[in-house]
Amino acid sequence: MAEQNGNAANGAKRKRILTILAVVVLAIALVYGIYWALWGRYHITTEDAYVGGNVVAISPRVSGTVVSINAEDTDRVNAGDVLVQLDDTDANVALDKAKANLAQAVRQVRQLYDQTEQLKATVSLRQASYQQARRDYQRAEDLQKVRGISTQDYQHAQTSLQTARAGYLEAKSQLAASQAAVGDTTLASHPQVMQAKSQLRQAWLALQRTRILAPVSGYVAQRGVQVGQQVQPGNKLMAVVPLEQVWVDANYKETELTDVRI
Repeated sequence: MAEQNGNAANGAKRKRILTILAVVVLAIALVYGIYWALWGRYHITTEDAYVGGNVVAISPRVSGTVVSINAEDTDRVNAGDVLVQLDDTDANVALDKAKANLAQAVRQVRQLYDQTEQLKATVSLRQASYQQARRDYQRAEDLQKVRGISTQDYQHAQTSLQTARAGYLEAKSQLAASQAAVGDTTLASHPQVMQAKSQLRQAWLALQRTRILAPVSGYVAQRGVQVGQQVQPGNKLMAVVPLEQVWVDANYKETELTDVRI
């Protein structure tokens, strides 16, 4: 009798356990069904995902020797900060030379303009002398016809005319050459001055580029440059990663993307 009661008790206990398990399974199924209906059916997930971002390589634009490094890996830098400083001694010398070259070019071209103005005055003066010599020769020729002038004076007038004409033509030729040297330009737009200005700008840029700046704000990574290293244009010195411009690359199964829409 006692054994029957024990078996009945065990059966009731198992029944309660199974009932509880069934309720739990049903509850889990209900919760999952609600989750699937309200969220799961509209979303997909994956653990195969990675954070991506822009990696801005820092390279010099001029060759030189590294004299200082102002940023280490993981340092936060702002756009415009000096990351690497190259030796600027040669660049400063080249800039001073370009400044002197520009000043010399300005002086030379100004002299060309002054010379042109002087030659214009010379042409006017010699033209007047030539015209006077022509009048004198015309009078001498008229007098020579009536023997009112000596042969010597007539020849002198003729020589003076030839000399005045040659001087006038020479002055015109010099003026034409001087005007061709300046052309239709001003002092600032003269090719010689513009070339010197271009060389000055290049020298100034070369000096500025000895300071290698951060092009964007972000964090320094992959620093490989050392003080004393000789670098060339294109050498990668370090990188800057702007964390404001990051994204996630997520890899899903193709079957999960069937119903995905933008």
